[in-house]
Amino acid sequence: MQSHRRQKKANDELAGIQQEQVALDQIHDRKARGAHAVLTGFADLADDPLRPPAASPS
Repeated sequence: MQSHRRQKKANDELAGIQQEQVALDQIHDRKARGAHAVLTGFADLADDPLRPPAASPS
């Protein structure tokens, strides 16, 4: 009976840790997507010195 209680306590603690990890993972994923979007935007705005300017439409 004692080992059953210990196992249940361990399972409950593990479930709590997993819930915290899910919340932290969601925050991390959102920040990673945001950082990627910002860097992609900077890349779109940057001029490439090796690429000639686009011809203007006539």
